[in-house]
Parts: sequence; structure tokens; C-alpha cells
Amino acid sequence: YGLRDAVWSAFKAKIVHPEYHGRAHIDVEGWMQALRDGEPTAMACLELGVTCGKGISNEYAGHIKRDLRPWIQKGVEAFHAEWGYFPATTVPPNNAGVCAIGEVWRRLGLMGADCRRVRNFSYGLKQGETKCNELNEDGLQAMERSEEMDLYLWKTLMASDEEIRAKVDKEVGRPGDRFVLLSIHTQNFVSSTYHPKLREWYQHALRLVLQHIQSYEDVIFLTSSELHQVRARGWSVEVW
Repeated sequence: YGLRDAVWSAFKAKIVHPEYHGRAHIDVEGWMQALRDGEPTAMACLELGVTCGKGISNEYAGHIKRDLRPWIQKGVEAFHAEWGYFPATTVPPNNAGVCAIGEVWRRLGLMGADCRRVRNFSYGLKQGETKCNELNEDGLQAMERSEEMDLYLWKTLMASDEEIRAKVDKEVGRPGDRFVLLSIHTQNFVSSTYHPKLREWYQHALRLVLQHIQSYEDVIFLTSSELHQVRARGWSVEVW
């Protein structure tokens, strides 16, 4: 609830604008079945307070096209109940899903995706990964996130300010790029489950990234929904 309150506060201040991510990062039924079976890895993960286990797959792995829509629809309805508006864009947990998901998103009213395609794989079994068609082919506005920027903040802990600025220049400040889609895992910056020093560093890195981008000429920050609308038709509206 501390995280929920923080996000609501930022939403009311028009700092963040939530969009749809998913109902879970894992196949919930597969996870529960592993616990019921006493699968050793899953039980060890439970003791650590995390959701993992041998062969546990992504959220959509256990779904086929027939039952995918009702599953996602419940998530979209829960989103509406919480925020008071329906989501316009999405990105699945770990960019993973099944190849029919783009059509389902579109039929449920979503217009954009913060990834070009979804990957079909299971946790720990990436050798079986397959790539689906691009989501643009399903009638969605689809744009790739700046994965390197995202991973940089994750993996290069305690990097110097100069290193961070150089990375931003490389990933964001390339001449000719009209649109740049940034991705940050918000929980890492506000969650009380993180060590205070680590959380402090993440927040510092985020501030530095945004301040450096602001130093470029003619920069305008948009929400995910606005970005996809502007790309599609040249103008946007947003619900607050």
C-alpha cells in the first residue's frame, strides 16, 4: 500500500500517468500448482518472499487465444476500477506473451504498445524462444523501448554521473531521432523493500537522466499514450 499511495500521489500531481502492464509477471496457475506439488525450487523461493520456481513461465504462457481475452479483460477492468479511465497503451511483463496477444489488446481498446513485438518463451528456457510478428501488423502503434538505457540503470550500479550522462547521450541524444521511448521500473525508485542506499542511488540516477535530457534543445516529455497518439496523428489528448 505504500507503493500504491506513492503512485497515486504522483498521478494527482501529474508526474506519472499509469498504463496497463499485466495482472502478474508469472503464470499464476503454474506457480500455485508448483506450490501445491511442493516443488523444491518454488518452495525455496516462497521462503525468500519471491515468485520463482523450476519451469515457471511468464504470465501469458498458459493461455491460448480463446481464453486470452477474458484474462486480459479482467485486468483492464481492474485498471479502470483503480484509476478511473481505461488504459491506452501496454507492455507485457518481460516483453513476453503469445503471438495472438496484439489482436486481443486492440480489440480491448488499447492503441499502442511500448514494444515492437512480444517474445514467446518460458523463464529459464529461453533456448525455445520464438519471436512473433511485429505488433504494428495487428493494428497497434508499436515502438521499441530504450532497453539499453533501462538495463544500464539496472546493472551499472553506482556509476559516475559522467558515465550516466554519456550513456544518455548515446541512447537518447542521437541526431535525427524524433521520438524516444524511455522505460524505467518505477518500483525500484520508491519501494520500501529496497535498501535505503540502493533506493537513494536509483532516485539520483533517475533525476540525473531526466535533467540531462531536459538540457537538450526542443525536448518535450509526453506520456506513453500521448507519444503513440502524436506518432499516429500528430496531436494528443490525455485523461487525468
